[in-house]
Amino acid sequence: MMAGVTSRQASARVWPAGLATVVLVMSTSALSGCDCKGEPVARRELPALAQASLAAAPPWASHRGKGSEGYAPQLEEEVASRLFAEAPSLAAGDAATPAGLSSPGLWICEITYFGQSDRGLLQILHQDPELDVEATFGNMPKLVAHGPDDQRHIHTSYPLLSFSPGEPLLFDFYDRDEASRDALGWLKLAAGEVMAKRQADLAIECRKIAGDAVERQLARELVDADRAFDKLAEMKTDLADSTLGLHPLQSTLRTRLYRLAALVGWADPRLRPRIERAAQVEALGLAACATFINHEADTRPRGGSIKHRLRDAKPGEYAVELETVDCGEGAARLDEAAKAEVELLHEGPLRCVLRFRVQNVGSATLEREGLYQSGWKVVVGFADGHTRRARELKIENPAQPPTAAEPPTLPPHATGTVVFGVGDEKPQSPGAARPRLVVMNPFQGDGPIVFSLDAPVVPTNPRR
Repeated sequence: MMAGVTSRQASARVWPAGLATVVLVMSTSALSGCDCKGEPVARRELPALAQASLAAAPPWASHRGKGSEGYAPQLEEEVASRLFAEAPSLAAGDAATPAGLSSPGLWICEITYFGQSDRGLLQILHQDPELDVEATFGNMPKLVAHGPDDQRHIHTSYPLLSFSPGEPLLFDFYDRDEASRDALGWLKLAAGEVMAKRQADLAIECRKIAGDAVERQLARELVDADRAFDKLAEMKTDLADSTLGLHPLQSTLRTRLYRLAALVGWADPRLRPRIERAAQVEALGLAACATFINHEADTRPRGGSIKHRLRDAKPGEYAVELETVDCGEGAARLDEAAKAEVELLHEGPLRCVLRFRVQNVGSATLEREGLYQSGWKVVVGFADGHTRRARELKIENPAQPPTAAEPPTLPPHATGTVVFGVGDEKPQSPGAARPRLVVMNPFQGDGPIVFSLDAPVVPTNPRR
């Protein structure tokens, strides 16, 4: 990666719009102590409006995708870039005055990275970095924005915030990959001054969006949300889906509500009745999914061997058998690195471990995450209707010891075990509900492969 930026001095400059959507999360590790530049701070806490938004967020408001474990989701890129472009630069706008700063509103920051990612051979495939931005505003908790893959221009949005003149706004920048994050540098602004800066390979500008612009956008989003509700009311079919995924209309409704909350937070009185109405839809969908899961589990044969050709650039063929689904001691025995990977994906503790016995009967070597990269995803259905996406963790090959320098693989004609992990997503956790169905969904081609579980399957002597 590029060396970190070491100077806080830089000239102000206005940077163009056209940045990419990111996801806002709140880091609980930065609630007290010192900031990352050694400056002491008081105990960190969200301002009252942001706290109210966080408390009002629905259970499905996740930090993944359009959601956030912070106090509000991020604006979608098209909206963020347009609102930013239409807003005046802070140097010329009313927000530069103490009154403008102290009035809560929507802030959008535009960020550009001009350097290159130091990824070695991978740089051929990844010309641009995958940016993470950690923002620390005064004594607020750290807000972490995860930019999309291979984007050097991103927007971050922060609704409901106000600042005191001169309040420090600190931004740390990272280039992430699957295994680590590398620091790119940091920039520091002061509220009320010219809130734009370029320093070495990094540039940022933050603007406050006028209230009438926010209201115009909100009016459009309210119309879209109500149309989504109307479509759900007219729907005659079941909300359950054979892939155990969220029904498309439910997904559309969530997207509409995310867009509203990104502008004004979850606690806005115009959102509350719509969130309550959405909760009724969610309850109907959960009940429908529970009926489907239990019916399929009761009528299908348990487990079984399936042979299926994966459709990808290097076709492989595998005989797949579900060995165990362990939501007990086997999950507790999974190694710490695998647990951490599952918890990173689900933002909750590891709940279950799935083990598939796989025989490679094709001509291509199966590598770690090869099933996922070949177009498959694995979903577990619980008796109460909740579903969880499983993460492919590792391959266990008796002919390749786990201490090998490279992760074990399954060469042609080899047989081994592919291990998946399932985590609890807080606060919408299945709790004690038992798993009843495992579905392998192809992203294209044939329909899903369904494994029925007539009881929690825990081996007497599980493999490690």
